[in-house]
Amino acid sequence: MVRTIAGIAIVALLGGCERSADAANPAQTANAAASHAIVQPEDRPFSVDMAPNVDLQSLPQNTDLKMLDGDVVQYAAQLCHYDLKPQFQPKRCDVFVQADKTGVLLGYVTITQDDKGAWLDSDITLNDPQSRGKSGCGISGRLFDFMETASNVAPNIAGDFHARISWQAWEKEPGNWMFAADDDPADQQDIPDAARGVWYIERKGNNLRLEQERWNYCSSEVVVEDVFRRVVTLSKKEK
Repeated sequence: MVRTIAGIAIVALLGGCERSADAANPAQTANAAASHAIVQPEDRPFSVDMAPNVDLQSLPQNTDLKMLDGDVVQYAAQLCHYDLKPQFQPKRCDVFVQADKTGVLLGYVTITQDDKGAWLDSDITLNDPQSRGKSGCGISGRLFDFMETASNVAPNIAGDFHARISWQAWEKEPGNWMFAADDDPADQQDIPDAARGVWYIERKGNNLRLEQERWNYCSSEVVVEDVFRRVVTLSKKEK
């Protein structure tokens, strides 16, 4: 088990896209020990807002979505951790998709928010024939507002925003990278033999741009700059 370093949370082993229980998002920690359950419509702890003009037939299919017979809302509930106990459920979760096969990344990105902050998580594959089968590409971490003077302010994900995820990455073995997202930019601690980088995230309406700073740990052959489009928003019901 990879240990958590002060101010840094180890979140992924890219060779197999495995996640540590020490992930930055507290819901991920609970999720490591919880099995996903089907959320029946009458028992849903969330409201559903489907984005307009979503072509459900064109959405990328993966094993989890196929297991749910293509039910996008059920899949979103799993991605957003609404199948966990109430204390681990976010107040809001927006699910975005990148389905354009000319893009670098294919799949889904979630933006969640609760009283503790905002997080990005992903269920994506790298659309790069040179890298496919050698390494995965996991992008996740705590979001911090890029436009604020203070370094530890979370964006309001319900509206347009500019945010960043600061990370460190190191090659455990050839083709097998690990990365750690900073849990607190004000308390950064360098990891030996790791190089730093930044993901920039911009939301404008139903679009979410995700791009790298100088480099990315997914593949040295590609530059990540993709636009994801909102599929659905889940909001926790107030009791």
